[in-house]
Amino acid sequence: MKRLVNPVCKVMIIDDDPLHCEIARSFFEKTGATLIVIANDGNQAVKKLEQYADQMDLLMVDLNMPDFDGVELLGYLQDTNCDIPVLIVSGTTKSVFVASESLAKQYGLFFLGALEKPLNYSQLEKILLPCR
Repeated sequence: MKRLVNPVCKVMIIDDDPLHCEIARSFFEKTGATLIVIANDGNQAVKKLEQYADQMDLLMVDLNMPDFDGVELLGYLQDTNCDIPVLIVSGTTKSVFVASESLAKQYGLFFLGALEKPLNYSQLEKILLPCR
């Protein structure tokens, strides 16, 4: 998996699970994030990306959301030539993780990896925080 060079300061959490959003928000607040944007589905994410895309250091994407899911969002990110690093955090099967990773790479996205829910801070730190 690729690593980010600098700590994440501005993140968009795209997830329909309020508890997961709060867990992720807490993690990023503790690591010094200066901007945390929450979107509860792909439609909200698209609207918020129109406003915040040039500011984001990371998109944390759930795959399984109503109406406009994370897989569709990956397609949108490809269509808009998005270069924001993407991390998938979802409660789906391993085969769906593998398929989403393959899709993200095919789309040419800056794909950091996929983590299973519930969110594990130490796994998240390994991907997001620089070597110390």
